[in-house]
Amino acid sequence: MLKRQHTRHATRGTIPYLAGQYLHKHGPIPKEELFAAVSFGQQPSKRQDVLDRAMQAGWLIETSDGKVACSADARQWYDSLEAKPGNQPAGEPVQPQFRGDWRTSTLSRQHIPNRRGPRADAPPLYADKPNFHRG
Repeated sequence: MLKRQHTRHATRGTIPYLAGQYLHKHGPIPKEELFAAVSFGQQPSKRQDVLDRAMQAGWLIETSDGKVACSADARQWYDSLEAKPGNQPAGEPVQPQFRGDWRTSTLSRQHIPNRRGPRADAPPLYADKPNFHRG
């Protein structure tokens, strides 16, 4: 069988991701306990198939004593998720937010056309621009 040189990261909400999250928190456990903790499906053959695919991808590993654990890459991934800063406590300075050029102020009311159409006594549009041609 082909051995992977890299770890495929599990997608959030998938069974391997939830199993890795549980193993990261609780440490290596036997397969039966993992099947009881995380729903791998109802059929035993499919449970083993999902677990085997997670091991082939490198997300989960089997230890020498037969327990299932997170791989080093998976542990590093979950550690990086925990290290992300959340909201800063009150009283500390907040970093200024970047405001790109694409953000502009709202359109002035004088430039928004009236939904009922122009007034009868209003001058024609672009009357003050002699070189403007309507197409």
